[in-house]
Amino acid sequence: MHSSLRVAAVLLLSFSLACGDDDAGVVDSGTRADAPVAQDTGMAVDAPAMEDAGTDAGGGEDAPAMVDAGPVTCFPLSGPSADLPDAIPSSFTAASPTWMRPTGEECPATMLGDVAVPFDTVCYENDTGADIDVLFEMLVGEEDLRPAVVIYDGTAIPSDAMGCAAVSSDLVIDAAEAFYTVPDGAMITFVATVQEPGTGDFQFVITPE
Repeated sequence: MHSSLRVAAVLLLSFSLACGDDDAGVVDSGTRADAPVAQDTGMAVDAPAMEDAGTDAGGGEDAPAMVDAGPVTCFPLSGPSADLPDAIPSSFTAASPTWMRPTGEECPATMLGDVAVPFDTVCYENDTGADIDVLFEMLVGEEDLRPAVVIYDGTAIPSDAMGCAAVSSDLVIDAAEAFYTVPDGAMITFVATVQEPGTGDFQFVITPE
């Protein structure tokens, strides 16, 4: 009789332990069931929003102006004729990009300005069939703009802004100019900028010599 009770007790204990193992399995499976939720909270859903934020950043808009970032449409240096200047109007506003311009009267430049000033660029291609001397001018319409001109080889301002090809003198009031011999077939970047911060209208002007 006692032997039968001990056997029954052992069987009951074994059954209870077995049930406890089943409960542990449920807890484990519950944890695994939560794993996909953790994966869903990853950046896959948020990635497009992050990309949009990067595209909207102000620095992204300015990058192409500071590096050669791909194909650029360039105006022909031949212009309307070899004797007629090709003028392109533009203006500086509070939203214009800014940079530290090369200073001095020679290129490559030895230093940059110590204050950020607005700038704008135009690309030209020498399609004349020969090397050509060109006078690059920036004409301003407001007395508070002190113009400056910088010329670069290529279709954009390089990462080292001091690596210019030609630069104007700072001893000017309402017009800045720089001469440069543009090789046949070459593309150059004409930068119009100012010596001090300001806003107002101006013109890019070229005169092939």
